[in-house]
Amino acid sequence: MRIGLLGGTFNPPHHGHVICAQESRIQLDLDAVWLVPSATPPHREADPSVSDELRVNMCRLAVLGQPGLEVCTAEIDRGGTSYTVDTLESLAAEKPDGGDATDDYTLIIGADQAMSFGNWRDPERIGQLSRIAVVSRVDHDRAEAIAEVERAAGVEPVDVDMPRIDISSSLIRERAVSGETVAHLVPAGVAELIEEKGLYR
Repeated sequence: MRIGLLGGTFNPPHHGHVICAQESRIQLDLDAVWLVPSATPPHREADPSVSDELRVNMCRLAVLGQPGLEVCTAEIDRGGTSYTVDTLESLAAEKPDGGDATDDYTLIIGADQAMSFGNWRDPERIGQLSRIAVVSRVDHDRAEAIAEVERAAGVEPVDVDMPRIDISSSLIRERAVSGETVAHLVPAGVAELIEEKGLYR
């Protein structure tokens, strides 16, 4: 299977994440895209107010009814700081022949993440273990982002066009804190869980 990996804190997952995953699946002809919620992100403080279990549940609700989208809990199950190279190594080790996973996994990253790819742990190994796809919007310098990944990983990434969707998890958390609705910003099941659990308030 050709599997895309879309990582993040997903706190919470929103329509932008779903659109990114589906556009990547379609444009790259992938069999599936897995949302991979991180345990402890290396470059961002974790939010102790929302448990790993709740973030995983929100991801599962977000992909409900979305063809080809699934949730992978590898980083949550492993715990500790979530480094992409460790996740790819563990997925490669699970292959029956123990072979290289280059033809099986596509790492999906945003253009903003691509610009700092040289700071990731072992970017060259990431390039050996996966195809790298850079999701870019019209307002990003996609050529510069792609060039940075190529410089750091030693492989040429593929490009995915992303419609402009100005939704962020931080915006949703701010709306929830102020008591405003977030129902139009996240999948229905996610909105219901946020409301039911009183998340971010």
